[in-house]
This record gives sequence, C-alpha cells and structure tokens, in this order.
Amino acid sequence: MLQRTLVDLFQASAEEHADEVAMRYKREGRWQEITYEDLQGFVEDLAGGLLFLDLEPGDRVGIWSANSPEWVIADYASMHAGAVTAPVYETLPADQAGYILEDAGAKVVFVEDEDKLEGVLSQQGRLDDLETIVVMGPVPEGYEEKSNILGMDELYTQGNTYNDQLPETLPERMDARGPEDLASLVYTSGTTGDPKGVMLTHRNFASNVEATVEALPIEEEIHLAFLPLAHSFARTGDEFVPYSTGSTVCFAEGQDELQDNMQEVQPTVMLSVPRLYEKMHQSIRDKMEDKGPVAERLFAWAVGVGREVARHEIHDEPVEGWLAVKKNLADTLVLDKLQDVTGGRLKYFVSGGAALNPAIMEFFASAGLWIMQGYGLTETSPVISCNRPGAYRIGSVGQTLDEVEVRIAQETWDGAEDEGEIQVRGPNVTQGYDGLDEQTEELFTEDGWLRTGDVGRLDDDGFLYITDRLKKIFKTAYGKYIVPNKIEGKLKERPFIEQVLVVGEDRKFVSALIAPDFEQLTTWADEEGLAVDSHGDLVENEAVRDRIWAEVDRVNEDLARYESLKEIALLPRVLDEDHDEMTPTMKIKRRVVEEHFADEIETMYPDE
Repeated sequence: MLQRTLVDLFQASAEEHADEVAMRYKREGRWQEITYEDLQGFVEDLAGGLLFLDLEPGDRVGIWSANSPEWVIADYASMHAGAVTAPVYETLPADQAGYILEDAGAKVVFVEDEDKLEGVLSQQGRLDDLETIVVMGPVPEGYEEKSNILGMDELYTQGNTYNDQLPETLPERMDARGPEDLASLVYTSGTTGDPKGVMLTHRNFASNVEATVEALPIEEEIHLAFLPLAHSFARTGDEFVPYSTGSTVCFAEGQDELQDNMQEVQPTVMLSVPRLYEKMHQSIRDKMEDKGPVAERLFAWAVGVGREVARHEIHDEPVEGWLAVKKNLADTLVLDKLQDVTGGRLKYFVSGGAALNPAIMEFFASAGLWIMQGYGLTETSPVISCNRPGAYRIGSVGQTLDEVEVRIAQETWDGAEDEGEIQVRGPNVTQGYDGLDEQTEELFTEDGWLRTGDVGRLDDDGFLYITDRLKKIFKTAYGKYIVPNKIEGKLKERPFIEQVLVVGEDRKFVSALIAPDFEQLTTWADEEGLAVDSHGDLVENEAVRDRIWAEVDRVNEDLARYESLKEIALLPRVLDEDHDEMTPTMKIKRRVVEEHFADEIETMYPDE
C-alpha cells in the first residue's frame, strides 16, 4: 500500500530538481520563470503563514481564482500546513461560490482579485467558519484596514518569520499528515443538483499520480496548462503529476491565446477536453477548403496515408515498403505542418472530461499527434483508465490503471448483452461525499464497488469503451432504447453544428435541439448572399434550416430508423454558463436546457 502523501511527492521532486524550472507564466507580455527551489520556498513560507493564522490540521481552505502560480502555491501550502483545500471554479457567480465555501466550512479563502474579494464579502453572512481572506496580490484600496483581509505577500513575510522562529513546527505538521488523511474536497459540477464535496485523501491522489505516470511515461515534460485547476482532471494532470516528476508547467494566457502559447512554449504534453480537438480539427479542414480543390485533395490523400500508418503503429506492425515511401512524402508535404501547429515537440495530447469522437482521434493520429483519451470521475481522483503508448485503440478510453479494477454490471442495464454500468474499486476511489451519508451510500454497491453511472463494455484485451450515461439513456413511446451520446457525437462532427441535445423520452420519435456554429454559419450565409442581421435571423432563415437539415440527414443515414431525427429546433444562441446551462467543465445541464427551451421542444411534437 502506498505510504506517501502529495506533500511527500512534491518535496522529493523539489529537492531533486531544485535548479530546474517548475513553472512559467506570462506577465506584461513576457514569460517569467520560477525554479523548483524558489517554488518550494514560496510554498513553505505560505504554509508558515497559515500556521501563523492558527490553521489546524483538517481545517478547510478555499481557493477562488483563475489558474496562476499563486493558485498552485496556495494549494500546496495548505496541504503542507495540514489543511483540506476546497477549490472553486473561477467562473462561478458569488452565490454558487458561497454555497461551496459554506458547505466546505472554509476557515481561510484565497481570492484572485478585488472582484473575487467582493464576491466573498457579499456571502459573508453565510460563511460562519470564515476567519481570513487572502488576496493573491496587494490588498485593494479601501480594504487595507480590515484585519481579516491580507495580501499574499504579507502572509509570505509572516510565514517566513514564523518558520525562522519555530523551525520545527512546519516539518512536524507535514510529517503528521498521512496517506489516509483528507487532502481536498473537490466539488462536483452540479449537473443533477447542488454540487457535492467529494472527499479525496492523499492516498487517493498520490496513488493516481503514480499509476498515471507509469501508464503515460512523464518525466521532466513541458505542460501547457489551460483547463481550470479546480477541475479534478487538470488538478491531477497539470499540477500533481508534473510537480511530482520534475516537469515544467506553463500557464496559458487564455483560450484566445492558446495557439500562440503553443508556439511559444512548445509543450510536450497537453491536457484538454474534447472541444479543443474538435475546434482544431474543424479549423484545419476549413483552411484546406479555402486553399482550393487541389490542396484539399492533397490533404485528404496525406491524411489517408497517415491513418494507414497509424493503424500499423497501433497494432505494432512495421511501416515498410510502398507505405513507408508514401509516409515520407505525406509527412513532408502535409503532416509535418500539422505537427508544427502545436509547437513541434508534442509527445501526446491527453483528453478527458467527456467523450471524444473516434474520428477526431483517428485524424490526429494520422498526423502523428496521438490523443491519449482517458476516463475518470471526480470520485476516482480522477483517472480510471487511459490509452497509452503501446496500448492504444481508437474509440476506446484505454486500459485501467495499475491497482484500479473495473467490472461491467449488466444487471443495471437492459441494452446490449456485453454492456452494463461501469463499476470501479481501487486506491483512487473516494470515501464518499462530505456530510452526505445517504448520497454516499447510493454511490457504492453493497459489496463496495463505486457506481459510475456510465454504461460501457470491456473487450478481450481489457480496453474499456464508454457508450453512454445510465440516466441519459431513454426509451421512446415505442419502447426503443435511445443512446443520445452516440447521436450527439455524430451531429457535432458535421459542419455548422456547435452543440446538440437529443430529446424524445416517452415520445413517438427522436428530435434534437441544435445550437449552430454561428461563426461558420454566418460566413456561409454571407457567401450565399442571405440577408441576416442576427443569430435569430439566421436560425429562422429557410435556407439556413435546409443547410443544417442536410447535415442532419447525413447523420440519419448511419442511424437505425427508430433513432433517426424526425425534427430539429435551431437555438438562437449557444448554451453557456451565464444561463446556468453548462457546467464549468462544459457539460450540458440537460434538465436546465430542457426547461429553458421547453417551448421549442413542444413545437417539435405538435400532435402529442
């Protein structure tokens, strides 16, 4: 049994890689660097500052901020001081952030700036346990005299003095925490109700780190981090893994700057949710179309060669003879240029958080850009399985990690014979939900396996395939099972379609709410000379509806008759967090969307 904590892993890595770069971040247009030695000093000084504030073992510390060096330092410092961190998504409104901080019982909260400070203060009436707010920068003007608001620099100074005067206290606190102690409360994104605080121990996280590193050999890599660290996928993959392996984490400036940042830092590893890969794929296809039919045919030929090469490599077959000749030509003319888009050093992408379309995996593999799709939950710290070098299957989420077990519970599912609910056990599995005994009991089977709520199958080689969510699968009025995820995935492959929600439970046929890709659709409308001045005009235009229907019909050709779409409703805007329709991890809140667009749904079923 693993006997190390996240603090142990960090300290060992910091000692071994003291002079190497731990993190890079951009300020005032220039990349700045922090070495492991300096990072270790910042963490220990801040941890001393938390001890100065009388933080006790097991106390809760909130972090409400965008990704930054300060985020990581606050997280590790809290754990060094024996606290339990409770991250809050940067984009959450104050009342939702307040719910999490109240539920966690946060004693100290780190906030990014004045906006987040005011957000916490607006919720102070419900935060009975809150004693101190720490601003990650100078205390804003007008708040300097408030004794419970500190700047992070001030806390560093206090911690440095505290550690000098009581040099044994911090090491004793660090040594006192064990693998079974709670490290963090990570709140679920709330697709089915209020967020729940998932209790994750040091052993949960540390075992997942070590098993992930064994599956995906990671050592002194260059990570480009842009997913929110409040998400368990990014927290493990862009914080705990790299800072346990001597890697460098480069903080992306934002979604709009991501392409430039890839060129600047030339990452070797990069984590993302599927939407990034979908957008990159569409962008590359659009550029090829713009270059004319000759370039488009050359591109299609090169990708076809690349796919053939990838299939050989997946099955460990040699690439030789005429295929090797074609590969060299395809690489020179096309595929090497695709690799240059990522900076030219990428070993692999890692995809998680949602299902990735197999066609996207195959496309990137054709260019030698391997997307290691994995699978996990907040409740499993998070990784359960992943594709990896030497063990890769298109469409699969890979084989399970070391010491993680998966079984397929067919008794919970009335569909295909080889499918059922995916259930998991292992050292990465949570103890349950903080303060929610009933929900915790529902999370586990009687013999102790965690219920994922996902439907899937295992092939003979141990590769896991996700087919849908138990709660998402529905029956039509004719008793036919519909798997929305499959249909939604096929639709999102098509041009002009951004988001999809398939509906039809207890109805006579299946329909879909579709949010178009308005940027792409506007360009097409302009080329067609259509008179449209707004998104509303676009979705009401008959020619636009016909164009979208043409894409839907192409998808219907590959579907069974009972699951093909008979009606669609085009939405006048994309689904977003501002309307509470998307989680911070960009999952659609089905119930909320169905409520918001109830009228549109009913218009698709006029005779029912």
